[in-house]
Amino acid sequence: MNRIQPVDISAIIAQSSATDYPLNNLTRILAHSRLSLDVYMQWQPLYREVSSIIGFRAAYLYAFVISETVESTFYCDLFRGIILDNGDDPDNLELSEIDQDLLSFCTEIAENNGHIAEITYDRLRGQYTDKELVTLVAFAGQMIAACIFNNVLGINTTDC
Repeated sequence: MNRIQPVDISAIIAQSSATDYPLNNLTRILAHSRLSLDVYMQWQPLYREVSSIIGFRAAYLYAFVISETVESTFYCDLFRGIILDNGDDPDNLELSEIDQDLLSFCTEIAENNGHIAEITYDRLRGQYTDKELVTLVAFAGQMIAACIFNNVLGINTTDC
């Protein structure tokens, strides 16, 4: 149950050059603070950048695993739906070795407040550039922040 009631964001969208405001409970609650809305909506371009680095499937799996680890119902539901829509079973994923390394990486970030084993980091270090690793870590942090925001305020996916 939402701890803060969503607001109408049509005026904000009309005044904004941004087109990445999905109409869901998260954006409607963030709209109480325009700056917060703008900051959290940077998740969208960062997600697109992650997708360009690791591919669309790996990006939504990366986000899903973080949301599961942080126990965010909002994002678990969102990404579970994306996984199902793309023909995968979220409970029985077939993963390549690179996918496994990526998911281990983001799981450790989410479970251990960013402290990861050297071996986990080294597996990715050989696969990605410094810029790409920075993007992957930044997205993990943004994803965790969004999950925490949703958890604190009890934001759900109903009535989106």
